[in-house]
Amino acid sequence: TETISRQDPNWKIIVEDTRLSKRNWRVTAQLVDQFKDSSGQPLKNDVLLFRKGTQLDQWITSTSEVNVFDGTSTDKNELYDVLWPTQEGPLLQVAPGTVKVGKYTGVINWKLIDAPV
Repeated sequence: TETISRQDPNWKIIVEDTRLSKRNWRVTAQLVDQFKDSSGQPLKNDVLLFRKGTQLDQWITSTSEVNVFDGTSTDKNELYDVLWPTQEGPLLQVAPGTVKVGKYTGVINWKLIDAPV
C-alpha cells in the first residue's frame, strides 16, 4: 500500500472557543460520503486513515467517528489551530493498481465536541 501525504503543509482546522467557561474539547472525523472518481465510481476499500505519531493508524469510515484532536482552552486564547505534520493526521492510503489516475472527492464530517478528552 502507499500512503499519500497532504500536499499543503499549512492545511489546518481553526477552532474558535467563545465559551465563558474554558475547558477541554475534542475534534472527531467520520467519512459521510466515500471517495468517488469524476464518473461517480466509488473506491472499493477504506482509503482514509488517521495517523498520529507512534499510535496505531485508525481508519476513518462511515461507521464510526475517530477522535483526531484533543484540545484544552485557556482564558488567554479564543482561536486554536488543529494541525498535523504532513505525514500525520488524515491521509489517503491506497493499494498499487487499485486506483485510476483522476480526481476523487469525498465528504468528511468534522465534529467539535465540548466534552472531557
